[in-house]
Amino acid sequence: MSIYFPCIGAFMLFALTGGLQPELFGQLNPTPVGASLEATAAAEGEKEKDFLEPTLVFSAVLWAEEAVKDLFYFPLGNGNDENATAEPLLVSASEVSSTYAFYGREDAPRTLEIYHQAQSYEDEDGEIIDINGSKRKLVGTVTFPKESNDLLLILALRGNQIQGYSTPFDEKSIPAGSYRFISQSKTTYGVRFGSTSFGLSPGQGPTIPAKADDNGDLFLRIYDISDKSKPIRRASKLFVDLPTARGLVWISEKNGRATIRHIVDYGQDTPPLSLLPAPEAKPSLPVFPPPPANPPPTPATPTASPTPGR
Repeated sequence: MSIYFPCIGAFMLFALTGGLQPELFGQLNPTPVGASLEATAAAEGEKEKDFLEPTLVFSAVLWAEEAVKDLFYFPLGNGNDENATAEPLLVSASEVSSTYAFYGREDAPRTLEIYHQAQSYEDEDGEIIDINGSKRKLVGTVTFPKESNDLLLILALRGNQIQGYSTPFDEKSIPAGSYRFISQSKTTYGVRFGSTSFGLSPGQGPTIPAKADDNGDLFLRIYDISDKSKPIRRASKLFVDLPTARGLVWISEKNGRATIRHIVDYGQDTPPLSLLPAPEAKPSLPVFPPPPANPPPTPATPTASPTPGR
């Protein structure tokens, strides 16, 4: 029997030292769930920042199919500063861009300067060459009206310069699912937009809800109504029927024929670009009261001389 004692002793030693304990995963002292959530909330709170309130916000669009690129602006209007923050101005024809924030300078809070600086070009061999040392050029200046803080900036290329025209484009003036009509013609036209018919005189016209016709189509048709008994169709265009779409429609004439030009915002629900963080408040230094002035030393009270001994 004694020959089994070493085996039994080894087995007892293995069990006492934890060899038979179940395997532990993770931390031996896990963080309580509540404390973990508080730490996560604190970390997210640190990421939230306050932003400056922009003077106005605007979207941009090109008036025609033009090759315009490498445009940018300075949200703070400080393009003359060497280290000013620039924002690319990405625009295309017909479709409204994302929303941009603009703060302006104190002396010109509503004047936007548009710059151009080529970032690269293609050489004769088809290689893309970066331009790091090229100088930026001021190619256009737009002064926004004071009546609105949500505007559409329409850009047109005139030679090497950009001409800009701004118009209110907030959802209060042009609600989702509607279009504002503007006539640049001297002729009064009859208009049928989807299932709605109206007359359009020269100048700015009405804002019309987009309602599809009986076939489910949203056609815009322009008629010559000089002879009201026999209206003649002069132009037509099919619109995308989306409840979030809204825009502007211009009716004009070219070579004696009616033309249609429209700009559409399909309802991008995004915050304005180029929001600038508010400057962080510097912690105030503790203010200590000045130390009390040292009182002038009080002269010692003279004491009587001891009476000399007799």
